[in-house]
Amino acid sequence: MHAEKILEFGYRHQFITLMLLSLLSIASVFGIFQLKTDTSYESFISENDAGWPIYSETVKNFGSDNTTIIYIKDEKIWTPEKLLELENLVRDLESLEKVEKVESLFSALSIRDEDGFLNINPLMDIAPYDQMEADQVRENALYSPLVKNNLLSEDGKTLAINVTVDRSQRDPEFNLSFYKQLDELLVPVEKDFDEVFQVGPPRLNVEIERSMFEDIRLLVPLSSLFLFGTILFFLRTGYACFIPITTSALSILWTFGFMGFAGIPFSLLTAIVPSLVIVIGSTEDTHMLTSYIHGLDDEKPDRIKALRFMVKHIGLPIFITGFTTAIGFFSNALSEIPLIQNFAYAASFSMVANLICTILFVPLVLSRTGPLKNNLGDESGEPTGLIGKIVKLLDRVSDFHGSKVIITTAILLIGLGYASTTVRVSNDPLSYFKGSNTLVQNADTLHDTLSGMQIFYLTFNSNKDHFFQEPENLKVIETITDILREKENTVSKEGKAFDKVIALSDYVALMNREMNEADPAHYRVPDTRREIDELLLMLQRDDVERFATYDYSKVNIVVRHNISDSHELNVIRDELEKEIRPLLPEQITYHFSGENLMINRAAESLFSSQVSSLAILIVLIVVIMTMVYTSFIAGLISLIPNLIPVIFNFGIMGLLDIPLNPGTATVAAIAIGIAIDDTVHLMTRYAEICRRETDQQKAAKLTIHSQAVPVISTSISLVLGFSIFAFSNFQIVAQFGVLAAATMVYALLSDLLVTPIVLRSVRIVGLYDIISLQISKHILESCPLFENMTPYQIKKAILLSQLHSYDENHVLLQQGEVDRKLLVVLEGKVEVIRQSDGSETKLAEMGPGSVIGEIAFIRQGVERTATVRTLEPVQVMSMEWESTKKGLRFYPHIAAMLNSNLAKIIGERFIKTTEDLDEARKLEGSLAS
Repeated sequence: MHAEKILEFGYRHQFITLMLLSLLSIASVFGIFQLKTDTSYESFISENDAGWPIYSETVKNFGSDNTTIIYIKDEKIWTPEKLLELENLVRDLESLEKVEKVESLFSALSIRDEDGFLNINPLMDIAPYDQMEADQVRENALYSPLVKNNLLSEDGKTLAINVTVDRSQRDPEFNLSFYKQLDELLVPVEKDFDEVFQVGPPRLNVEIERSMFEDIRLLVPLSSLFLFGTILFFLRTGYACFIPITTSALSILWTFGFMGFAGIPFSLLTAIVPSLVIVIGSTEDTHMLTSYIHGLDDEKPDRIKALRFMVKHIGLPIFITGFTTAIGFFSNALSEIPLIQNFAYAASFSMVANLICTILFVPLVLSRTGPLKNNLGDESGEPTGLIGKIVKLLDRVSDFHGSKVIITTAILLIGLGYASTTVRVSNDPLSYFKGSNTLVQNADTLHDTLSGMQIFYLTFNSNKDHFFQEPENLKVIETITDILREKENTVSKEGKAFDKVIALSDYVALMNREMNEADPAHYRVPDTRREIDELLLMLQRDDVERFATYDYSKVNIVVRHNISDSHELNVIRDELEKEIRPLLPEQITYHFSGENLMINRAAESLFSSQVSSLAILIVLIVVIMTMVYTSFIAGLISLIPNLIPVIFNFGIMGLLDIPLNPGTATVAAIAIGIAIDDTVHLMTRYAEICRRETDQQKAAKLTIHSQAVPVISTSISLVLGFSIFAFSNFQIVAQFGVLAAATMVYALLSDLLVTPIVLRSVRIVGLYDIISLQISKHILESCPLFENMTPYQIKKAILLSQLHSYDENHVLLQQGEVDRKLLVVLEGKVEVIRQSDGSETKLAEMGPGSVIGEIAFIRQGVERTATVRTLEPVQVMSMEWESTKKGLRFYPHIAAMLNSNLAKIIGERFIKTTEDLDEARKLEGSLAS
């Protein structure tokens, strides 16, 4: 079934179309009821990440790293009353389901020398009874390096309660429910303290969900408003606004239903799909409406006639662009990050849904209630108003500065191409938010006052019992701990990389110091196994379970930091590995582990998946465009205006230090999928115009004139639509929107400036045009110009020429004129006459398949020796020397066959002329005798 037939289905079978649209919408409603929300950490980590087994083993040995830090600040926090309230809070936290451990001043140890004796006790089992006892607890807490900047700030006015939960089973709903439990406990506490908040994975998930729905409430109406404005401004009819809003609404409904049935959750990225549908889906509606309005007859407007005009002109481009846009989104499914994969599935489905909805709904509505007034003028005429001024400027640039445009573009491509090599990757959930977000501000406050909310483990495994009770082995851990503690942030240059580092060696070193009358020189691991064993015997298993296994064959270093840029953390981790590896004996293996690190590691796959998705998309587009326009050159040309925006995008990212993250990683593939839309419409229109216009430069100019309104209006609509995402609560969504908007600008300029310059150097023929061209079997079999050519090659040769229709008694060639035109009669009859002394002599009558004017075609400056005039309505194929030479240079096989046949025709006619002359001489001789 042809594309035109599919587009006609909507208005030819209106009842079936309405039923189909209704049934799909009703079914989608049931799917929506199954739609779930997922903002968990797991959606940021590849399911195939090699770190999962190591992470699971680490959690099993040393406990979970899913820790929420409750921040409590008060100028008078060290009063018995406030400490009692905090004790009650700690007990309530310990009673919560799934809580693995609660670390606070009520569980922390006080390790201190008192009158020559080592005192190891909890800082406080219960809240102090009086102020003196409270002051003593405060002094002991500030004295301990294990407590300071971990559970208590240096000024003693801020303390932390670290709540670690069991995450042995991955449940996307757990963090949300746990946050609510904590929040309920903190509400009554907030009124009695200066500042109280929680930070950690549960809070992060809640902030993502809250911000998602805030975005939807803001961005969807804004997208609709901008869509209304741009369509109304460019198409000059309020009616045009109704159609894209309706198709977008239906597409969104179907997409949400699909997500529910397919188990695709509502997430940070899928939340922007509704706005994307409104912004992107409206482009084809605009092209269809523009074509429909151009098809209206000013004197006798007819909706069905206008619809047929629309279907004929944009049928195939609609399907090509819909497919490539969907492929652009779907190519992101190559990413290993579930968040991006789900977005790719949902967004690509939404584009397909929008295509189906558009081709069914738009013709149906236009056939019933479409406008009957053409506000845009003749399609072949120059556009007016603002777009008219833009087109005139483009004409001048193209005519007089074409080479400068190409040179400037090439220079920019080289410069920005180099800048694109500096783009870094990042995938930290905290960096998804803007700096103004309260969670980010709270995390910074925690970092400045205590230690950052981010946690990872560095574990060491010897596979030998009591291995780390040996002094030489524990000293290695002590050295590595010191390296971590002193590690500078070599990327941001903002001082120390980590806020707090705690290991088993710290407990042993602190006890050793206090055993030696608090002498700082003894803050180190002892030199003998006996001393270490004696010190460890003074500790309970609960005190060090996060730092060593019961048999001391494995140890763990807990690191807290505030690095929210995964690129920074990955660089620092790589540097650490180079420093750590030489220090370790051969029998010790080590691993960095933690959900945070796996999320960061997933960032490394962003680049490779981006390259893969772009490569696949580019190959698909070249294949599709090569098939559609029957030329590999045409396929490559279609890429030029679409690769330029991609290179510009990555170059700008490099210059502005915008990272490749789950938001920005999707821009390039999406941009190609969308930008190809205008390119397809331009190339299709150019191919149509070239069939009647021999001057390819003029054809390129007319192409821009006819497509300026839809191309510029849809591009501006896309730019404004994507710009709306700058108002998102999420930094990565805002970056996505701004970059996508900028890329649409690059694509528009590329299509309007570069594409015409490239197009005018080539002739293209559409596959559909070849298939649909009706040529009589007689011509295919008998025309000498097409001898030994396949029907496909013949049709392509005809379409690479100009097709003209003329009425009866029209002069096709005039005797005495000089031109280089070859004609092939396709339909009708013509006569060849010679004019002499005011009289005409009919030399021949020619019909379909006849070749006329071959001598003047191949030789410059030859006058026509006869006049060719139509005897009835005819259709002829016209080949002009210069345009044919240009048009066939990318089709050498067809050109060679035409030249061979043309030479044969000329040779045969030369022989025929020679024979006729011989006959004439013989006749003259016989008459003379």
